Amino acid sequence: MNAMENLGFSKKKSQAFFRLLDYGNQNDLSIDELELLDLQHRSSSVHFAMPNVRERGREQDAAAKKEALGDFYAFLSRKFRTLVAAWRQGLDADADGRLRFPEFCNACKRLGYRGRLKTVWRALDTNNVGYLTLGHIDRVAEEGLDDFRSFLEDNFRTLDDAWERVFDSDKSGRCNESHFVDSCKKLRYPGNALRVFKWLVAGRLENSDVGGVRRDLYIDDFDILGLRRRSETLNPTAEQRVLERQAKDRAEAEAMLGRFKLFLNQRFGNLVRAWRQRLDLNRSGTVHFTDFCQACRHMGFQGNLKALWLSLDSADKGEVCLDDLDPDAVTCLLDFTRLLRIFFDDLDSSWFAVLDPEASGRCTMEEFERACKVLGYIRDAKQLQRFLDICNNGVITIDELEVLGLPRGSMEEAQARAKVQPSEAREELDRILQARFGPSAAQGWRQGLCTGPLEQQWTEEMSVEEFCNRCRQLGFQGNLLALWAQVHGAGLDPELLQAHQLMLMGRKRAGMRTSTAERRIRLAASDQGASSRSSTAQTSTLNLFEKPVRDGGETQVKLLGRISLVDFLPVLHKELLQFRKKAMAKFHSAEDLWAVLLQECGSSSCGSTCSNSRSRSHRSIFRSSSQSWWRR
Repeated sequence: MNAMENLGFSKKKSQAFFRLLDYGNQNDLSIDELELLDLQHRSSSVHFAMPNVRERGREQDAAAKKEALGDFYAFLSRKFRTLVAAWRQGLDADADGRLRFPEFCNACKRLGYRGRLKTVWRALDTNNVGYLTLGHIDRVAEEGLDDFRSFLEDNFRTLDDAWERVFDSDKSGRCNESHFVDSCKKLRYPGNALRVFKWLVAGRLENSDVGGVRRDLYIDDFDILGLRRRSETLNPTAEQRVLERQAKDRAEAEAMLGRFKLFLNQRFGNLVRAWRQRLDLNRSGTVHFTDFCQACRHMGFQGNLKALWLSLDSADKGEVCLDDLDPDAVTCLLDFTRLLRIFFDDLDSSWFAVLDPEASGRCTMEEFERACKVLGYIRDAKQLQRFLDICNNGVITIDELEVLGLPRGSMEEAQARAKVQPSEAREELDRILQARFGPSAAQGWRQGLCTGPLEQQWTEEMSVEEFCNRCRQLGFQGNLLALWAQVHGAGLDPELLQAHQLMLMGRKRAGMRTSTAERRIRLAASDQGASSRSSTAQTSTLNLFEKPVRDGGETQVKLLGRISLVDFLPVLHKELLQFRKKAMAKFHSAEDLWAVLLQECGSSSCGSTCSNSRSRSHRSIFRSSSQSWWRR
């Protein structure tokens, strides 16, 4: 420990390193145990002959396993005569074919075995799979029974057929050893029939068996093979036949749908491109059965088109849409469309603002990824670009984006609006607020943007969608994306993004139970009003969903963050906080503060009077009175 501390390591880290290197748990180290560090040795002539601690530990562990396993096998042989009988009668009590460690310990204690259970378990479970099967106890028996099961499956449909036709031909309900061996010879079974009989008969003992050893075989003894049994109802009803036929049709339809999707992906690259190029030729968004069959024949798809249609039109609407063919792609397109609708009124404005700012007439993959970062798109931008790239030439044009359903606008106005800088957009909004609510920026925030109660307006928050809609209601016609970037910052909110990633990791760990993780998002959303935000664009290339979740874009909007007075007027918010802190320290209630302010107004009015003792004072009188009180 002193040597490690002399090298500059803390005491805590020194202890951790020591426990890591002490392979033999002997509370000391040897030079062999330092091999974990992969350091270079000196010349071999300098080495002294020292025992390899690691190798010695392995040998001791192997010897302990061998001894414990031999003792365990001897115990089972004495008690059950064979290992298969020990497995079926003693160890695998529930006959499920698997034995986990707690079940193994309980079975051994029930049988009276008092050996080293952990050592026996490690000796049997050599691959660390976490459970034992018959093969771990007797591999030869398991392989022999597997071969016999495969032989019966190749020759008979069910176990009942094999039992009635061969092993129980006299209808006695049992099969003795000689009859079993003769039956296997008639079937030309290539294995050792006598040994298979002993494995099968090694089930539970019965009182009628001679000398405690079973002499006959019953059909239930074949359960260890796991063969299929005959249905209890040999003559199914008409309803059962209908259900079976419907299940068969559904299975055929699902298989046909998988073939169809594979065919489209191989030919067109993705299902969206196939839909727009070959299926939805009239751009109506839906396809009827006759048009669908004609398009499939034109593409050269060979298959059961009726079954394929039933799989797509599961709701029996009489028509199918892209959502029936690829719902995940539609989810991505809807989220992206909602983002564009939040910031822009028409397709041309979004095109020149973020997708094609250089007005080159096309948008490359790099430009599209950069635009998704600016917009705060949370899904896979490259996959979305492939959905929109209908011509499959690596670039997107504005005509290909018409599938999103945004209206077209004026190209000249869109280009002029796209050149507006964030500071210019903020100045335009300030001019609108001043024209409608006076020169006070605080009044513009409270009367123009806030909708909640007066006492909550200094802490009221609004999402990006709420903010943009209120700006439109005020008459703002500028670049809303630039305005949001000026007020909040472009891209995703970093705190909410981190909380959302924690939620996704929590879903995996908790088996998709997300109550704790969802509380983290709500906590991050409630704390963001008092925290500073970065104004740089946040990356959104991470695909935050293994499978897109259809939530109407709510998660997308939530991760863009919210704004409050601290974002819109940070200097004013800071002054309010200081004033509030001072007032809380000096007064017990708002009424006490108001009384002092009224008193100061009366003493410093210089001829000016308040209109009412309980009403508002003039702004100049209030400013002078508050400054006088603040100095005191």
